[in-house]
Amino acid sequence: MKTQVKITEKPGWVRQLDIEVPAEDVDSMLAGTADKYRTNAEIPGFRKGKAPMEMVRARYGQAIRQDTLEELLPGAYEQAVKEHKLFPLGDPTISEVVFEPKKPFTCTVEITVRPDVEIKDYKGLKLKRQVFEVTDEDVNRQVERFREVKAELVNVTRPVQKGDVLICDLQKIHDSLNRIKESNFAGQFVDLTDERCAPEFLRDLPGMKIGEGKEIETIYPPDHPKEEFAGNTVLYRVWVKEIKQKNLPPVDDEFAKSLGAFKDLADLKEKVKADMERGIRREQMRDLQDQARKLVVEANQFEIPTMLIEGYLDSVTRRFKKIGEDLEEDKVRAEFRPVAEEQFRWDFIMHEVADREKIKVDETEVDAARKFIEHQQAQSDKGNKEKVDPDKLRTDMLEQKVFEYLIENAATEDVPRVLNPKIIKP
Repeated sequence: MKTQVKITEKPGWVRQLDIEVPAEDVDSMLAGTADKYRTNAEIPGFRKGKAPMEMVRARYGQAIRQDTLEELLPGAYEQAVKEHKLFPLGDPTISEVVFEPKKPFTCTVEITVRPDVEIKDYKGLKLKRQVFEVTDEDVNRQVERFREVKAELVNVTRPVQKGDVLICDLQKIHDSLNRIKESNFAGQFVDLTDERCAPEFLRDLPGMKIGEGKEIETIYPPDHPKEEFAGNTVLYRVWVKEIKQKNLPPVDDEFAKSLGAFKDLADLKEKVKADMERGIRREQMRDLQDQARKLVVEANQFEIPTMLIEGYLDSVTRRFKKIGEDLEEDKVRAEFRPVAEEQFRWDFIMHEVADREKIKVDETEVDAARKFIEHQQAQSDKGNKEKVDPDKLRTDMLEQKVFEYLIENAATEDVPRVLNPKIIKP
């Protein structure tokens, strides 16, 4: 089958294909379909397959036409895409179909294609590797956290002291940004040993007695994880309902054994240090990956197919609606659009780097990783038996290999680790 294709570029990586198939090819396909019907037709007065073609066309004309169209249309589309080396994303939109005997077949097809981009500046990235040495003081702090977990809470009637745990009722009197809908927060757990506790509570609660109330103004940092508190100043009326004293266990060999399979306190500290060092290496690698991804995406700005962006935003709004969120859809779509653009841009860049540098994931690697994950799931008591998606697993593994390539080919400078800022609890 011969095809003539006119391609018109549209915004958002949309391509309009005006496809034409010559009349002689159309008639040839119609004749072939009619011949198949004649071979199988059982028409009274004629042996099977011997009825005149005119009678076959008269009886089965509509079916012949439909079967031919179902072969002609996808065939012409697939040939056009292949010959012009297009890579469609999603299904085509077909319109203006003209299909008549003795006339050329024509149709208009709109598709969104994969961006054809020339990536650059992905080698020699300037990265900063955050380094941090685990000291005895760091280990002792972690052991102290274990000690806090093992502490016995005992109700007391004395005034509040530093290090106590309180049950408080809070009433919001005023918030400067007028964002907080709730007015009362009953039964709040306030741990005066938690470094995330609001400093105003740490300062003003000691000395208070059970049943006593006090006004405390709290200033929340701009990066607070809850939007209604971020950057806000809130005036509370706080009542102390219960005071609990922490009775901490002694830090000795018996304490170490109570935490798990540790021979003694020295063994506990050794394993805590090793675990902290592993965590730092993981954090260090994640940070390098984040840096590499950001730099490569910033260096390769190109338009993302509109279809992908809108599809992602549709799914986000559906998820919000499903969980009953009261949302302004336009605001949500505007907020998540940059996230979608960055993610899709990285996906295209990642695959392009893999193609250009011949980075691949063998099926044996995918199979081994799948079996490992399934084994971990079987050993877990959390009941996570979700089936492993091999396509997603393959993509995740490819992404890790691309990250490894980018980091191996980067100019990396060691710098002191930047600790995450403290997040203050509400």
